[in-house]
Amino acid sequence: MGDPAQTQPLDDTTEERLRELSFLYQLNLALRRRGDEAVLADFLERLAGGIPYDAGVVFRRDVESHEVVPFVGRATGHEVLSRAALPEALRDMSDVTALTEDDRASTDAIWPEASVRAGVVVPLRVDGQFVGAMALGRLDARPFSRRELRMLRVLGEQVAHTMDYHLARQALEKQVRELGELRDHALAASHAKGDFLATMSHELRTPLNAVIGMTQLLAQTELTPHQHELVRTVRKSGEILLTIIHDILDFSKIEAGRLELDTQPFNLRACVEEVINILQPDAGMKGLSIVLRCSSRVPQTVYGDALRLRQILINLINNAIKFTHEGGVWVKVWAERLGVTRASDRTMFKVNISVRDSGIGIARPLQEKLFQTFSQVDSSARRRYGGTGLGLVICKRLCEMMGGDIRVESEPGAGTTFSFSIRIPGDVPQPGQCFTPEHSAPQKLMAFGLPSQPPEVLVVEDNPVNQRVIQMLLQKIGCRSDVASNGHEAIQAMVRKTYPIVLMDLQMPEMDGITATREIRARWTNGPKIVALTANAFEEDREQCLRAGMNDFLTKPVRLDQLAEVILRSVASPAVERTAWPSIHVTSARPTTGSTPPRAL
Repeated sequence: MGDPAQTQPLDDTTEERLRELSFLYQLNLALRRRGDEAVLADFLERLAGGIPYDAGVVFRRDVESHEVVPFVGRATGHEVLSRAALPEALRDMSDVTALTEDDRASTDAIWPEASVRAGVVVPLRVDGQFVGAMALGRLDARPFSRRELRMLRVLGEQVAHTMDYHLARQALEKQVRELGELRDHALAASHAKGDFLATMSHELRTPLNAVIGMTQLLAQTELTPHQHELVRTVRKSGEILLTIIHDILDFSKIEAGRLELDTQPFNLRACVEEVINILQPDAGMKGLSIVLRCSSRVPQTVYGDALRLRQILINLINNAIKFTHEGGVWVKVWAERLGVTRASDRTMFKVNISVRDSGIGIARPLQEKLFQTFSQVDSSARRRYGGTGLGLVICKRLCEMMGGDIRVESEPGAGTTFSFSIRIPGDVPQPGQCFTPEHSAPQKLMAFGLPSQPPEVLVVEDNPVNQRVIQMLLQKIGCRSDVASNGHEAIQAMVRKTYPIVLMDLQMPEMDGITATREIRARWTNGPKIVALTANAFEEDREQCLRAGMNDFLTKPVRLDQLAEVILRSVASPAVERTAWPSIHVTSARPTTGSTPPRAL
């Protein structure tokens, strides 16, 4: 009896089986790298070391066309992929299929460049779905053995998963390309939309500037009561049209994600009172009163976007007046202290404002439509009261941008209450604090003594009607002015004369306002105060003007009080010394012969 510790030699069958397993293991490792053509080409090369063959092709199902096309090939001495094709009959097979000399049609289709006499086709399937096939051929008639077929059956499963991975990656890359193209198209459409809105804003505001400006001036002349009524009607219609333009532009900016809040300190109660003062005449014409109740806990100074808060209030109070025929409107303001913010070390408040009216009211089922785009409670309301149906949608979006929300409570015939809240930092109110109304801008100008020593203003504007409107508004607040029709004429005028203030339009022929401003800043060390006077109302337009070197921004249509405020801010700084301006020669794009000097008013 031999020593049990002595190693027994393996029989030939066991050794062959171990070599087979080792071979399969090495090929399996190669396929697990999850690569592309290079991995499968390496696999075919390694496969020939264990299962001899002369020509091999791996076919794949194309993701886009679903055609079965050659993917990777290996052959000795000739091209194997140029015209290789997998016959239709071999695409439906469920198991490894051997090819002999009797299958000449199939072998010639798969290996048209080689005289293959024996072959094998391995289907590549994943979860029953055909993803490709692997075909191996020999130039002699020696058939593939059962062991080789068994090994190919096992390897086929792994090759199928590798092929499936490649197809999935190919599909993913296709989706990425398509998404990239969609993104590019969306960006292009967004830019086109932005350009269109900017153009429409400019084209609509330019004539409105003349309408509203002239009616402001006309209303301050001696008119009969009937003429005053006509002027008020024209001006009111122009302001309604301007409100519609604002709503459409604001909604477009909100939808595009381009609306940003401008955080500045402002007096909260003064902001609310200002809105009430603006709308009080409209309420008075209907015999309505507007009552304000403001809690002593409301902070006097807060830090947020006063313009957008004013926009919400105007919309809600104006709606209350519009839908109320008797009684009044009640505005209530109160605040809750939330705590101190880490970023600014200021106290955060939740400011609540409600607007209640005694109007027609809204049925509960119809209240859901109030905050839907382009929607009103019913079609008859649109015909009777007008409006775009965008106002409350914009209010809702603005409240959400300011960390709050908006709600409605109403019953038919019992009035409506809109309540909204915003989160805003502010200064803690001190005992005894009270609000003192500021003087209007024209009164401030009078206090500065401008009528006796008015600043001279250069108006750079290409539209003749708007030139006249702006000059007349400037004359109303005591300022003399000259006019230039484009940037070239403006620079020529500044060479001849000192202007402390320049009102600069943006879109002009020959030289636009941005280019002219850059030219002025480059030529003069201590140049004038330059105020953008434009129908371009977008925030990016304001930023572009400031980057170019402008000091302030005024949007058309121009109101008398807004113009006065801008002039006031501009004259508050030291005047420009003429000696600081170098003597230069300016070349104009238009012929200088016969050129006319700036027109004075």
